[in-house]
Amino acid sequence: MLNVVIPGAGLVIVRREWLGLALALLFGVFAQIAIFGWWIVPEDIPRLLQVVAAAGVGGTWLGAQALLVQRLRLVTSPQIAEEMQTLVERARWAIDNGDWHEARQSLLVSRSLNDEHVEAAMLWAELMAKTGRRREARRWQRRIARLDAGTGQGQAAESREALR
Repeated sequence: MLNVVIPGAGLVIVRREWLGLALALLFGVFAQIAIFGWWIVPEDIPRLLQVVAAAGVGGTWLGAQALLVQRLRLVTSPQIAEEMQTLVERARWAIDNGDWHEARQSLLVSRSLNDEHVEAAMLWAELMAKTGRRREARRWQRRIARLDAGTGQGQAAESREALR
């Protein structure tokens, strides 16, 4: 509902912060130009700019709604959940067998599907630690803690212990 009133705000809530912020700012700029052009000082703003601003308001609003619906469908899709589980299992098997390339490929595909999947993030951090990328592993541990705070599953502590 918030996305209807302030386009982009719904995307911020579903963890697409930068995209949501950019759309909200773009909508605000277009809306301000349109309001000034149509009602406050119509003689000072060219008619073409008024029309472009009004079209920008509508386009930004529609785009924000479409992106939010797309994101919600992606996150809640049962097919994506199945695919994520398969990719996570493949990555777990590859890490256990020392096949870093296969684990990396599986986890990259899983991140492109859902970059907020806690278990996939935990495996990525483990892969980074096992391949000697400690700084990247720590960065992902912080990300896991943020993601885990949202889910309330308590996997962040477990992941930190496993990496130690």
